[in-house]
Amino acid sequence: MDTGVIKEIDQIGRLVIPKEFRERFNLINEVEILATENGVLIRNPEYILVKKRPPVRNKVGGCSSLRSPIHSIT
Repeated sequence: MDTGVIKEIDQIGRLVIPKEFRERFNLINEVEILATENGVLIRNPEYILVKKRPPVRNKVGGCSSLRSPIHSIT
């Protein structure tokens, strides 16, 4: 069953999520706010572990960088 309330947004853009909703949906410290074609969706964040690529060594100076290696033109 869907439940809803109408809440005011204060002058600096804050919205209070009612305690009943925070408890029911286990919203503790953070929420994820998504724009959908049907409106705004507020939910628990979905944490996804992203494995980063190792840094690529530049040919100039041997410094570590996340950019593509620099190739000399000969």
